[in-house]
Amino acid sequence: MGKVQLTTMEIPARVDAAGHVLWPAERAHVVSVTTTIDKLAVVDINAKRAYLKEKGFTGAELQGKLNGIFANPLGGSADEVLAMADFASAQVVAGGMYFGEGGSPVARWTDAFLFFKPGAQQGRVIAPTNDHYTSGGYLMFDMAGHASLIRKNDFKYEASSHQVCQQAQCTSIEDYRLIVQSNVILVADGKEDKNPDPREATRSALVANIDGSVSIVATGTPITLAQFGDLLVKMGALHAVNLDGGPSLQMAQRKADGTIEKLIGWSANKSPNKMPSLFIVNQ
Repeated sequence: MGKVQLTTMEIPARVDAAGHVLWPAERAHVVSVTTTIDKLAVVDINAKRAYLKEKGFTGAELQGKLNGIFANPLGGSADEVLAMADFASAQVVAGGMYFGEGGSPVARWTDAFLFFKPGAQQGRVIAPTNDHYTSGGYLMFDMAGHASLIRKNDFKYEASSHQVCQQAQCTSIEDYRLIVQSNVILVADGKEDKNPDPREATRSALVANIDGSVSIVATGTPITLAQFGDLLVKMGALHAVNLDGGPSLQMAQRKADGTIEKLIGWSANKSPNKMPSLFIVNQ
């Protein structure tokens, strides 16, 4: 079961070598869920649609197979996923990224879609190229749960042989449980990555921790990417990549009594964007 934490963390002020204040000290509202990689899954409406089309379903018959968030081309929100009978074992759902009909950005995983064939390791590849982004990289978890990070220019997917290549070294994509591409690397090898963008926003990240666990971390306090990376290092991140934040930021959990609690992303007069792709932490 995932460990959900709602905390307020101190982000210390940072000063450069010349004594200029890069950012002042700040307190950030942070929500995180920490689990093991075997409990983490991905729900993607476009992948399910593609799977059903491959099985020969079209037109009204196809639409009849699409229930809940799958019936909406925009996807759904975290609380809507938790309300679906298909995901009765889900404990926490968090916003992912916009993997649109065109297949960009890129996400690749092998057994995140067990709801297609329960118990089977059915792999899906969303977008066989990685040309959408010019920066960032791939956070990868193998079947044993070991995490690695490959920068964009060092990564290649060989669709014909279903292999993932880092420079000249290739392995089968079936050796991996989850691979997610992001245009922003927040933490690499336990150190904050260089992100000079000064803009502040509410943010979320997929994190591989030094202790071998995996987390989804969100902050409702607008901060820069550099501040977010600094915060994640303090929380024990080994590698971390940025997910969609801002109006897409969302995380909800199923409480012990079965009720759904909206942890972050909702306010009295605002709901988060519907997402075509979301992360699930199963019980």
